[in-house]
Amino acid sequence: MQNQMSETQKEFAKAARNALAKNCTLEHVSSVYEAHRVGSSACVERSAIRRGVEEVGAFGILVPEDVGGVGLTEVEALLFCYEAGYAALPLPIASTLWSAPILAATGVVQPDAWASVAMVQADGRVAYCTDADYLLDFCADGASIRRVLDVDEVDDVVDWARPVGSVVPGDLTLQIGQREADQARVFMKLGSAAYMLGLAQRALDLTVEYVTDRVQFGVPVGSFQAVKHQLADAHIAIASSEPVLWHASASLSRAFSELELASAQLLIGRAAMKVGRVAIQCHGGMGYTTEYPLHLICKRIWSVEGVMGERDKNVFRIADHLGLNSI
Repeated sequence: MQNQMSETQKEFAKAARNALAKNCTLEHVSSVYEAHRVGSSACVERSAIRRGVEEVGAFGILVPEDVGGVGLTEVEALLFCYEAGYAALPLPIASTLWSAPILAATGVVQPDAWASVAMVQADGRVAYCTDADYLLDFCADGASIRRVLDVDEVDDVVDWARPVGSVVPGDLTLQIGQREADQARVFMKLGSAAYMLGLAQRALDLTVEYVTDRVQFGVPVGSFQAVKHQLADAHIAIASSEPVLWHASASLSRAFSELELASAQLLIGRAAMKVGRVAIQCHGGMGYTTEYPLHLICKRIWSVEGVMGERDKNVFRIADHLGLNSI
């Protein structure tokens, strides 16, 4: 996305990456993964990640300056989602960033603090349920934000750094109208896409580093033509989907098109899944071990892509725009 960013946005993205690289390393994420897997709530790294995100001021990205926030646009918020994906940040980012201005404006949460807002999925379950402070729940006439009182149960999941389960909600905190709820849905879909793109880039970077250092038959594995071609294809998949996300994010400030959202979700979902497969294959046996951090990235890609979904619907939306559904 670097080629399409302003200098200010590049500096913002760089600052976000540096801060997350310090406060949310893959070692931190691995510790969170293991703590959730064994059902432990005592995880120092989990608290450190939350403090780190708070220090970055992420909660205030979309909060207006007159309320005490940073006052940036949805584009910068999506850039942060991308960098959060690159760090495999184990927190509900898109739903939190969108809800932050509402919570800050009503004084429920201070703009310089951090409060995780998790979204209720279509099946009624809640991702990042053990980290959720508030719950964003969509309904027929809008949405509501409620305080989370407790975690009811946690499911068996593939990605333990993204625990899924049910929570006990408190009384109604805030009611959101239909128009704002529709905007929230669009932003969170694009936020998930940006997050996945960041994950894909991290998987590719880990793989390039590995095949450069790994020596076989006296030469780096990355010098083999078969490996080069797969990694080149993975890079092309990421590079070709980035402009689609950027165009869709820019459209948030004008009349939004379902076509732009469908294109971004479809292309980025496919690219991330492809990169995950290539990364595991190029790592060989190392790609399957939980001692190596690649599994943290790939499992997050699979889980987020599964929730983002709508692959068939997005194909039909694009086909309808091209007039192919009537053929």
